[in-house]
Amino acid sequence: MSAASALASARDAFDDEDYDESLQICDDALGTGDEGEKVALLCHRSKTFLAVGLAQEAFADAVDAVALEGDNSEALLRLGIAAYEIGAYAKAREALERGVGAEPSGTSRRATTMKWLEKAKTAEMKARDGGELSLLHISEPTRPRLISYAVFCLKKK
Repeated sequence: MSAASALASARDAFDDEDYDESLQICDDALGTGDEGEKVALLCHRSKTFLAVGLAQEAFADAVDAVALEGDNSEALLRLGIAAYEIGAYAKAREALERGVGAEPSGTSRRATTMKWLEKAKTAEMKARDGGELSLLHISEPTRPRLISYAVFCLKKK
């Protein structure tokens, strides 16, 4: 089976929610085809790994795809999403910014990339600022037995 037909079969299996089959087809086909076809297979396998909750594996495939073709907008989108899912928000933002620049205006992929870019920027800002604040109540005696003060402070979640 050629890499192109394998990719089509893997996409069909993904659409049928047969993720194991989709992953198996990609695994079998990765040794065939040219560099562009390998990038497409890695991107699809990254997407499939995310669908089954394997974000680290998705990230590794996306990194490999970007290493092969650094200006591929799908590879950059997959890298951004996978980085976001593992909590690497700065890496996600960088990849998604590059992905927006690599994709022509008006495409659905560019719109998707921009949506994920906003999510990554927001998550990065929250992570940098320490997240949300919650009220923590501590009562502790600070003077002789009969008098105590209640201390209220904000705690980072």
